[in-house]
Amino acid sequence: MTEIRIDAAKAERILSQTLRDSYGLLPAKANEAAAELMRRLNCSMQTPSNQPFQGYRLIRSRPPLASSIDLELWKRVYDLAEDLPPSVADAVKW
Repeated sequence: MTEIRIDAAKAERILSQTLRDSYGLLPAKANEAAAELMRRLNCSMQTPSNQPFQGYRLIRSRPPLASSIDLELWKRVYDLAEDLPPSVADAVKW
């Protein structure tokens, strides 16, 4: 599939102009519809991975100090856990 790269503001103007010209929408409605389409497109786009976060896990190698969890059980869970995929690592907010 061919990738198209275009500035978001320019794409919104093109969409708005097309909605006015081809579909007869009033300028205010066309601008509103174009802005909504751009919001949806931006939400559906994949975010780039952040290399420094790759290899991190959401679980620490040792349980919290106040935890009553058996250390061996915690170690087993840690060992079975996988590294975070880039999409999850990017979603983590501290």
